[in-house]
Order: sequence, then structure tokens, then C-alpha cells
Amino acid sequence: MGFNDILATYGGYVATAATVGNGGTAVVNRRGWGYSSSPLSPPPAMAKATAAPSPLSANNEPPCDEWQSAMWEVVATCADALQAEYKTGTAVAKWLENRGITAATAHGRGLGYCAHWQTVELENGEKLKVAPGILIPCFDAGNLWYVKVRTAKAAELPKYLLVKGSNARVLYGADNVGGAAVVLLVEGEFDAILGQAYAPVGTAIVTMGAATMTLKTSPQWGNLLLSNGRRIFAAMDSDTAGQGAMAKWLEWPFVSPASPLPGGVKDLSDLWKAEGGGAEGGTAVAKWIGESVTNMC
Repeated sequence: MGFNDILATYGGYVATAATVGNGGTAVVNRRGWGYSSSPLSPPPAMAKATAAPSPLSANNEPPCDEWQSAMWEVVATCADALQAEYKTGTAVAKWLENRGITAATAHGRGLGYCAHWQTVELENGEKLKVAPGILIPCFDAGNLWYVKVRTAKAAELPKYLLVKGSNARVLYGADNVGGAAVVLLVEGEFDAILGQAYAPVGTAIVTMGAATMTLKTSPQWGNLLLSNGRRIFAAMDSDTAGQGAMAKWLEWPFVSPASPLPGGVKDLSDLWKAEGGGAEGGTAVAKWIGESVTNMC
């Protein structure tokens, strides 16, 4: 049964799946972000966005080329800034290291650091504001879908902010799904990043880009998950919100619950910390991922 058939049975309707990455000229990432198994290419010349006056994208497509080109420059600059933070051992680097995210892991995912508010102006006069904090870009198939900021506590802002024009109707970590036999859904990007760093070969760790995104509204990701007979598991946080999300995932007949996290910890980051962090914590994360999905197969 294909995903659209499942939608018809369990979702009440059939949605037409959009083509993943169909956002015009792709912004090919020179550093390999979003290309776990694809050859790297230099970025193509960016066409001017003349079809629409706004960088806001269609529901299931990445933002327009002009937005991607502008935000690529911000992401690259902030990624270099974060690597400098790691080299000097600042509080920002330690915050990430305390969640199991090393400099190499951060670089591989394109994470960045924005020390102050930045404003990017597009050719149509639209202004994009980037809040201070840790930048989390989401790439897939060479397209930059969104830039999310884990804001600095001192900024007194919401915990997470999306840069205007981002489209969070995307599966974060989708670039790892192609070669995977097993997919594990987790609740947030940091858990997905940590989990993927220690996941067994053939296992992809992914998360939804937005809490409001569902496979009903963005069916192309359901088609991706179900292709090639993959097994799909979910492991949401152990708090009330997480268990509510878990219940929604388990409404789908193709999603199975992963084994409970040991010791009553909330999420993968807490498991890593509870086991002492470092290599020991990584071993514990790898063991839980391997056993939880293997035991359920």
C-alpha cells in the first residue's frame, strides 16, 4: 500500500505529492550539507526571482532561489563563526558540547552562530531578520528549506525562531533517508543531530521541521519514508507534549514505537548526559538506537 492509499484510508483524503526539491534552481551547498551521498558541485548562478514579489514558498516547496542564495551566505558566515567559538571554547560551544554535538558534527550539519541581530535585504526590498543564537539550517537535495534559530537566553525571545520566508514543512534529516533501511523519528533537530552521529549504519534519524507539519499536509515526505520498504519508528520526548506527539504518530499504521528510553530520561540528549557524555554517552545512544529498532523489527 502506497502512502497516498494510506492517506485515503486513515487521513480521509488523497493529497497529490509534490516533487521533493522542486523549487527552481537548486542552491547546491559547496560544503556538502544536505548531500550525504551525492557528489558535490559548485553553486549554480542564481536566477533573479521575478515570478513572485515575496520569498515565501509554496506549501510543499523550498523557498525561492533569491531567498536561498541570501540565506546561504548567512548560514556559511555563521557556520564559520561557530567553528571559531569551538576553537576558543566559548559558552556557545560548551552549550552544544554538553548536548553531545562536537565541532565536527556541527560543521557537518551546517550549524552556525549569530552573535547579534542581522538584517538581509532582498532585491524586492523585503527584509529578513536573523535573531542572535545558534542557527539550524535544513538542507535537502541541495535546497535550503529553512533557517531556525535557537535564540540566546539573554535576548528574551521565544526559544526558537524561524527566519521569515523559511518553509518548515520538511523532514529534517531527509538527506539521510535514501540509503536507510530503518528510520527513527525524534522530536527536535538537536536530538536528530546527536542520534545520527551515533546511529548504526543504515539508520536515519529525522524530525519534522515544525510542530504543525503533518504527513497529511506534506505527503511527499510520507512517500519518501515508505519507499523501499523502510521500517519507521518513533521516539518522542517523555514529557506530556512529547507523548501527545507520539500518540499522533502511532495513528499511522506504518509507524511503530521505539523501545522506551532507559532510566526515565526525557530524550536522546539526556540519555547521552546520563551516561557520562563523551564516548560513553555516545555508546549508550548507539546501543539504545540499535536495540530499540532491532528488537521491534
